Amino acid sequence: MTVNSSKSPDAPRTSCIQCGSCCTKGGPALHKQDMDIMRRGVIMPQHLFSLRVGEKVYENVVGAVAPSREEMVKIKGKPGSWICLFFNEEEKNCGIYQDRPMECQALACWDTSAIEAVYAKDRLTRFDLVGPQDAVRKFMDAHEKRCSHREMARLIGLLSSEQAEKAANQILDMVLYENDMRAMLVQKAGLKNEHLDFLFGRPLQEALKGYGLEVKNIRGKLALFPVGNNP
Repeated sequence: MTVNSSKSPDAPRTSCIQCGSCCTKGGPALHKQDMDIMRRGVIMPQHLFSLRVGEKVYENVVGAVAPSREEMVKIKGKPGSWICLFFNEEEKNCGIYQDRPMECQALACWDTSAIEAVYAKDRLTRFDLVGPQDAVRKFMDAHEKRCSHREMARLIGLLSSEQAEKAANQILDMVLYENDMRAMLVQKAGLKNEHLDFLFGRPLQEALKGYGLEVKNIRGKLALFPVGNNP
């Protein structure tokens, strides 16, 4: 049977066709309106990672990479990709559709006005979800003070100056401190590895790659190199 349609194949889209495109570009950030789905355990800390102030991020709505001006918590991608953790690639549907976050509810790829209106408002941070009395909070505060992205960016800016060696050593000290702290919290405090990116953000070693730098272990000592530069 042939079904005639008066709709031109080039007509603007007005509804979701479940192509999955929006779900493959990274998980949504969470907002204060999403607290209920966190409380009900629909989304758990192991499903999340934190982007910290000053960290280089790709903002989907504006389509640009820039240092983040505020903290945010986002749903992780599947291992090795940006595809949202809850996206079913075979069925092209969402595993938590009935409880999907506010950004997902607002997003319409054919008309982004709704998502643009709420995108940067009332975002949740890890500090909204981990109270000051929680045992891990003091480690989060210490890490933020010692390993801020703004300070790392400042030191990276000095790598082409006469202070380059000192700046590189300070960056490596930050990386070493963070690595040791993460290992200690897993080995001695019983935290799970899958919670660390939520509690402390992505490792600094990953963030450095956004600046074209990487940390390598040379004969038992950390060293800083341009990405792809083999010592």
